[in-house]
Amino acid sequence: AVLVQLDSGDQSSGINAEYGGLVGESATLSCTGEGNPVPVVSWHRAVGNSENAISTAQVAVKRTFTEILSVLVVEDLTTDDDGTEYICKGSNKDLYLDDVTYTAATRLKLQVVDPVYPSISLPSTSVAESGSVLTLICSVEGSPPPEIKWFRDGVEIVGENEEEFITSQGGLYTCTATNSLGTVTQDVLVQTTAKFTGGEVFLILLIVLFLLTVLVTLLLIYVRKAELERRVNEERARDELLLENEKRSLIRTPTGGTPAPTLRTPLPAPRTPTPGLILENEAASRQDSATVDGATTPTARLGTPAPTQRVGTPVPNMDE
Repeated sequence: AVLVQLDSGDQSSGINAEYGGLVGESATLSCTGEGNPVPVVSWHRAVGNSENAISTAQVAVKRTFTEILSVLVVEDLTTDDDGTEYICKGSNKDLYLDDVTYTAATRLKLQVVDPVYPSISLPSTSVAESGSVLTLICSVEGSPPPEIKWFRDGVEIVGENEEEFITSQGGLYTCTATNSLGTVTQDVLVQTTAKFTGGEVFLILLIVLFLLTVLVTLLLIYVRKAELERRVNEERARDELLLENEKRSLIRTPTGGTPAPTLRTPLPAPRTPTPGLILENEAASRQDSATVDGATTPTARLGTPAPTQRVGTPVPNMDE
């Protein structure tokens, strides 16, 4: 039996030659064959549906008692080599049957890329508010793909190998990108600031004070309005109570207390004396005067009533 195993690597470029190489460089392909007896290993290049054997002059061989190592070096890689399929074959014969042959093979495709020096796109300064989260993005390009590392204040941040890095702390951050062509670095200074500046804090205080003043004013207006409504309601209730008491005092007579007020009857108006009455009064007045002078007691004349005087009514003066 025979076993063929690819074990290839481009040590000069640091890229696994099993998958590719860089334009202008070389790719080293290694193939190990194991068996008893030790197999014979050969390299072939696939072209379409056929396989072209590669000259042994291009292959380095190292043999031991149990295995064989065959190394193929592809020089001066070009873009035409990209996608080329290489085949490593191994074969040996049975120890007891000469007409029995064992074979094995393995394949790989060569990928060739243009070398690109690594480059980084990263802002030189970033500002973050205190307590907030800031995402740093280190845009890296290069071929072969560069390896990324992050540093903070010169100390490597272990485990951070991606283009994006999230932090909430200030400091000097460094992004490095390395491939077979070299290493590039880019620094970014992260500064943390307070959420509000002094002017913003002063403005906020003014707004809060204004809102408090408006609130207190509205509260005082509400209290004053409630107080006025209370007083008006009290006055209205007091007036209604007094009116009700007066109505009750008019429709009922109180017992054992002050008597209910009575209506006064107006006095009749004084009568105006007639001309006949005036003459009779004058005659009677003269007779009374003569009697007084003769000491004679006058007697009342029958049928002629003496004038009466009402209380509060002045006696008319006949001499006038």
